[in-house]
Amino acid sequence: MINKLTRLAVLVAISLLLTGCFGGKETDDVAYVLIMGIDKAEGGQKVTYQIAKPKGAGGGEIGGSDPSGMGGGKAGSEGGKPWITNTMIIPAPADARMMLQSTMSRTPNFTHVSVFIISEEVAREGILPTLTVPLRNREYRESLLILIVQGSAEEFIKHNIPVMESTISKYYETFFARAPDVGYFMRSTLHEFYSTLKNPGGSPYAAYGGINTKDLQGHPAGPKTTPEQKSDPYLPGGMPRQGMENPAEWLGLAVFRGDKMVGVLNSDETRAVAILKNKLSNASVGVVDPLKPEKDFISLTIRNGAKPKITANMNGGQPIFNAEVLIDAEIFGISSGINYESPPYREQLEAQVSKMIEGQITAMIKHTQELGTDPVAFGLYLRPSFANFDELEKANLTTLYQAATVNVKVTAKIRRTGLLLQTSPERPE
Repeated sequence: MINKLTRLAVLVAISLLLTGCFGGKETDDVAYVLIMGIDKAEGGQKVTYQIAKPKGAGGGEIGGSDPSGMGGGKAGSEGGKPWITNTMIIPAPADARMMLQSTMSRTPNFTHVSVFIISEEVAREGILPTLTVPLRNREYRESLLILIVQGSAEEFIKHNIPVMESTISKYYETFFARAPDVGYFMRSTLHEFYSTLKNPGGSPYAAYGGINTKDLQGHPAGPKTTPEQKSDPYLPGGMPRQGMENPAEWLGLAVFRGDKMVGVLNSDETRAVAILKNKLSNASVGVVDPLKPEKDFISLTIRNGAKPKITANMNGGQPIFNAEVLIDAEIFGISSGINYESPPYREQLEAQVSKMIEGQITAMIKHTQELGTDPVAFGLYLRPSFANFDELEKANLTTLYQAATVNVKVTAKIRRTGLLLQTSPERPE
């Protein structure tokens, strides 16, 4: 009986010690870091923190408010914004927390960091040293976005002022959630980036961003990829636009070999990667009218009709890839008045769309082979050619991809014609 009572007393004492939250902190004692920007600096790194601004007891933001609610004010100003920024140069990532703590009364908390913005300069030297802390630290989420920007990450963060979202984290969450509906940019999380980096047969990538001067002067990334397309390819800062909208924009893909950035894919090439990875759900495109190419065009929405069928085999040590792509298309605008809804016009339009996408995919493959990067992960399809995993690891799949022959066949099918069954001919004047 005494032994039972002793055991019970010990259990009660232990349970009392286990209760409570000894490491917990009141929300009034915590500063939530939302965004982190990484730049190169002499003697270390320049880190820019975007931190959520607490609200007062009446619900207003401490430090000012924006009466209009529309986020007015010039770029770089934080008046009325629900965040503050703090930039410092750190000798090593381990010093970052204590140095940030020394500038504020609250304890920095990194559990809500949603984005790592890394400058192109840092990315080209290798970003794995930057990612070692979030990869090991339980505070950071595996779902945080990895983004690469032109120029300085600090300047990008200061100029990126959303006017339609109440918080900066909501801006990134909403923006990159619709990547499959655009195709001009793609999302890459910390988990996806690191998994691809450590597995043979593919190369990491990240969305590529920059600031637009909004002078309404277009600066295409180059000539049209194919004669069938109506629009130009773009990179950040190149779109002709103007207005009060946020100057930040995301166009293209930063591609890596290992952890080092080796180049950038433009908007056309990025959409080609999305198609081959079955990540295009509803993008809009304009194609040159096949019967009136001088001035008329046709507007369509396209998406992956099925997962692309990619096969691979080795021929005398040289890989040969075959990619078959099915695209579903819907007409939503015909400027020429030609009835492309009915055969044989429909077949001509389908052929036009097929040639455009096939040309863009072929151009992307050629560019990535030149760069020595494999964002589509063609190398994974070579796995059956190796007897075991040891052989697979020894083989340099990216180098094999560079020397590979890649055959692409795109078949576009117009499944729907919008709200009109057919285009009516124009009445004679």
